[in-house]
Amino acid sequence: MDPKHFPDPTSSDPDRFDEAMPPYVYMPFGGEPRVCARSQLARMNILMLLHNVVTCYNWSLIHPDEPVTSDSLPYPIHGMPIRISPKRRSID
Repeated sequence: MDPKHFPDPTSSDPDRFDEAMPPYVYMPFGGEPRVCARSQLARMNILMLLHNVVTCYNWSLIHPDEPVTSDSLPYPIHGMPIRISPKRRSID
């Protein structure tokens, strides 16, 4: 809320964060050592979800021979649709 670092601190102006902040300026959900603690929890939840989706499901392309075209970047003609099905677990 310091007007020295943030002109008009009570207004909503996301563009004020486009420029680099001076060292040691307090930013509530900022980066470096003061990054929001929940960002690590969110990252861990995403990693766990990805692990379960990759290890518990089979992935296959619906159009395995789908051609790739390019405008400025290469991309599949049909958008590369996939079929996801649960893996069968064997009972040991």
